[in-house]
Order: sequence, then C-alpha cells, then structure tokens
Amino acid sequence: MSLRTAAFSVYALLIAASAPFTVGSAIAESEVTHGPPRVPSEIIIYIHPEVTDRGFVGPLVCELEKVLVAPVSAKDLPLLLGSDLKATQTQLDATQIADRFRQATMAEGDSSAFKHFIIAQDITVRPYNYLFASTFGIDGETSPLQIISTTRIASRYSKPPTAAQIALTTQRLYKIIIRSIVQSTGNASLSGCVMSFANSIVEHDRKSSDFCAPDRAHLVHQGVLREREIDGCQAVAQGKSRGLISFLRLE
Repeated sequence: MSLRTAAFSVYALLIAASAPFTVGSAIAESEVTHGPPRVPSEIIIYIHPEVTDRGFVGPLVCELEKVLVAPVSAKDLPLLLGSDLKATQTQLDATQIADRFRQATMAEGDSSAFKHFIIAQDITVRPYNYLFASTFGIDGETSPLQIISTTRIASRYSKPPTAAQIALTTQRLYKIIIRSIVQSTGNASLSGCVMSFANSIVEHDRKSSDFCAPDRAHLVHQGVLREREIDGCQAVAQGKSRGLISFLRLE
C-alpha cells in the first residue's frame, strides 16, 4: 500500500520560517493521532551515503541502547533520492521518501521493527517550509518509519566536527528519534520532558533528554523502556559489507 494513499499520521518537528532555526513552528498531523499500543522488536537506523559526517552514529546507537528494550543497529542505505522526489527546487518530499524507503527495506526486520532513515537533504511536507523529521505509520496500519534530515540539526562549525559538535548532533537526533519511537508505541499523547514539542532548535536543545517519571514508569510497564538504564555499550563490527553497526550492552 502506498504511503500516499494509506492512512497515516505525520508527526513533524519543523520550523515554519525561511531562515534556519528561527522561532515559529508547528506540528503537522493528520486526523489519526493515536495508534494501537505496540512494542518495537528492533530499532534500525539507516544512514544515507550523503551523510558524510558520521561521528554521531555510534554514540546515537549507544544512547538509544541504554534506555530501550529493543536492540538497536545502524546501517548504510544507498537509496536513490532523485529529482522525482523534489517538493521544491531545493527540498525533497518527506512522504515520497518514506514511500521509497518502506519499499527498499520491506524485507528487513519484521512488522514490529521501527525504522529511521537519516539523510543529508532538506525535506518538507506541504504546506510547511521545511522539516527536521517526519514519522509515518503511527496509526498502526503500517509499521512505523521516520525520515530525518540533518540539514538543520547537524552541528556544523568545523570540518571535521569537534567532539562537542558531535555530542550536540547526537543529542538532537536522540531526542527526535526517541520521541518518534514512543509516539509509535501508541503513546502519542505524552507531551512532557523529552516528549515535549520544541518550537525552535533553541528550545529543542534546552528541553530535557529524560522522560518524566510517570511516563517512564508507564513505558517500562509496556516493555518499551528498560527498568534500569545501562551504563554503557561497546561497538561490535558485524556485516561490514552491509555497513551494519550493532552494540553489546554492558550490564
């Protein structure tokens, strides 16, 4: 079923302004705002080849592994993102990317796998000027997936980026992805702490990376979050030809 014709919810972290990181934003969502309760069997983060500064990938997977019950991995996805996906002269249509992304990864993971695609290109969904990310499939009719653009969230002040810049990009992506995961488990109504919506990149950086205590207790009971966060994780090289990164949990 095409994402353009299927019923789905779009949760977009976006800025409705012409200049990057300008205050003035909204959430774009369809009529379906709450899906059925479900727990991810795994989290797969796909990285497009045009994302060249990848220092955030390992730390991001590690941070997600610390709190989630589901295993987390990251891998390359050389998906063609051509001019046929353009929404404007300089932006790609997030819905069309999601359609192609779903088709390209259909054979990977089961129906409960949550998939996230990080790309370098700027994205949008009408009528908004641009997006940070969009999540599809919250309604439960299709498995959830998320399209994330690093254009406006990656910290780029030097090349190669410093450790502090990598940490900032990692934190931004973590907040975006963890919020999407929780929304996709049937908890779209949670709106405090890390689940709060930020009206700008400044608010996004300021908001907590933690869950509010009642929300955390609920998500632990549901089997989404670990009861006890682990202290760290260790990268394990697997399937190098496929660009797969996974982690061992250090418990």
